[in-house]
Amino acid sequence: AHSAIVRSVVELADNLGLTVVAEGVENEATMSALADMGCDAAQGYVLARPMPADALLGWVRAHRARLELTSLR
Repeated sequence: AHSAIVRSVVELADNLGLTVVAEGVENEATMSALADMGCDAAQGYVLARPMPADALLGWVRAHRARLELTSLR
């Protein structure tokens, strides 16, 4: 039932021309399912734990290749 709700929300947002960001994504299986549903982007522990703002640029530089590979669209 949860996946039907998520799929419907993603489809509605897409039809309205909105960008969908899934929050709280904790594992690769969920990330993959969201990509299959057409979700635009994700954030959560599957990508990184919370960090101070001044650490973000260094983290992005170190993980740029993975971020490009895990792009949902």
